[in-house]
Amino acid sequence: MQNPILFAFGSMIFYGLADWLYKQVAIKGIKPHHFMALQATFFMPSIFTFGYFSNDLHFDLSYLFGLGAGLGLFLALYNFSISLNEGAVSIAAPIFRLSFIFTVVLAVITLNEPINSLKIAAFLLCFVAIWLLLGNILIFKEKNGMPYESHISKKGLFRVLLATFFMGLTSFIYKLGILAGGTPISVVCGQATTFFPCAYGFALARDKGFTVPLKYWYFGVAAAFTQLAAQILLLKGLINGEASVLIPIAQMGFVITAILGIVFLRERLTMSKVFGLSATVLAFVCLALS
Repeated sequence: MQNPILFAFGSMIFYGLADWLYKQVAIKGIKPHHFMALQATFFMPSIFTFGYFSNDLHFDLSYLFGLGAGLGLFLALYNFSISLNEGAVSIAAPIFRLSFIFTVVLAVITLNEPINSLKIAAFLLCFVAIWLLLGNILIFKEKNGMPYESHISKKGLFRVLLATFFMGLTSFIYKLGILAGGTPISVVCGQATTFFPCAYGFALARDKGFTVPLKYWYFGVAAAFTQLAAQILLLKGLINGEASVLIPIAQMGFVITAILGIVFLRERLTMSKVFGLSATVLAFVCLALS
C-alpha cells in the first residue's frame, strides 16, 4: 500500500505552483472571473477524457459530492484571485492555504478522527504562522496608488479570508466523496461539472457578455494541470489517510509559493516571514509523524 503522506506531499507541490500561477495572472492584469472561465475551458475536458479512458469515472454518490465541491472551489479560487490584486503573494497564499484549519475541525467533529499531541503541536504552529504572516500586513500603506510589495490591502485581506473558508469546506467535501466509496476521478469530474457553468455563468452575468482571454491559453493549461494533479493526488491519499493529517500537508504549498514570490518577484523577506514559514515546515513534520 502506498504511503498517503507521499500523495499529500505531491499535492502540496502542485498547489504551491498553482498559487504561483494565479499571481502571474494577476500581474498580467487578467480579470479573475475571466481567468476562472479560461481555466475551466481546459480543466473540464481534460478530467472527463482522463476519466473515460481510465474507466474510473462513475456517476455515483461520490460524483454528487463532487458537484458541491465544484461550487466551493469556484468561490474559493475567485476570492483568492481578487486578493492577489491587492497584495503580496507571499502573504495571501499562506493565509489561503491555512484553510485546512476549517477542514480539520469538521473532520474531528463529524468523522471522529483522532487528535494526538503531534497534531496539536502542528495546529499550534500553524496558528503561530498565521500570526507572524499577518504581522506583515499594513492595511493602509500604499505607494504610487499600489499596496507595498510586502503588504495587503483591507479588501485583499477580506477576500483571502473568505477564500480560505470556502477552500476548507471544499477539502472536507473531498473526504466525504471518498468515504462514499467512489474514485478520485469521479469526485473531480463532479467538481468540474459545477465549476464550468459557475465560471462561465458568473463572467457572462457580470460583464453581460465577455470574451475568454485565449491569448493567455498557456496560463489556462498550466492552471488546469496543476489543479488537476493536486486534487487527484490529495484524493488518492484520502482513500487510506486521515483528512486531519493529509489536507493540512497538501495545503502547505504556500511555502513554495512564498519562496517563488521572494525569489522572482523580489517581495521583501522579513524576519516575520522567515519565522512564519519555518513554523509551517515544523507543522508539516509533526503531521507526517502523527
